[in-house]
Amino acid sequence: MNRFMCRIKWKKHERREKHRGKQYGEIEK
Repeated sequence: MNRFMCRIKWKKHERREKHRGKQYGEIEK
């Protein structure tokens, strides 16, 4: 349940944190 909501939030922040680092990508895995 929370995982799905987080995934959507990550996708939105992914574009903004993509150039910053792959921190979100690691959590998504």
